[in-house]
Amino acid sequence: MTTLVQLSELIDAFQWTSATGPFENAAYVDRKTGRIWWLGGDCEDEDDPVPDDLEDGSLYLAVPDPAGLGLGRRLALRFAEEPGSGGLKPYVLVRGRLEALVVRALYYDLVELAEPDPASPDRGGIWSGGVFFPLAAG
Repeated sequence: MTTLVQLSELIDAFQWTSATGPFENAAYVDRKTGRIWWLGGDCEDEDDPVPDDLEDGSLYLAVPDPAGLGLGRRLALRFAEEPGSGGLKPYVLVRGRLEALVVRALYYDLVELAEPDPASPDRGGIWSGGVFFPLAAG
């Protein structure tokens, strides 16, 4: 069974889980409807109570806290120039020397999150695990 979830909502849920200390905020995706349930802070709505069975993995998928994924420095972004067009192709390091090409839609999401490069303000990039990854070939 396939469940559709808006990428922007999933990214928001991912950021929500890391907004405070570990395990203070949580988010769950309903496997049937794709609805995201938010826990923590003052987010509970009395008119729409949170289900009691959120921790049932067959019904809901917990959105992980990024800190618990062990990402950081090992999650490296690399941008290669595409022959012919001069465009950039983004790759993420999976493990060892294995890389995966990032889909175009995710690349556009990264561009929206870009900040000026501290070493070269005319370029942009993404911070991840305390490391700055320029959105440029090299």
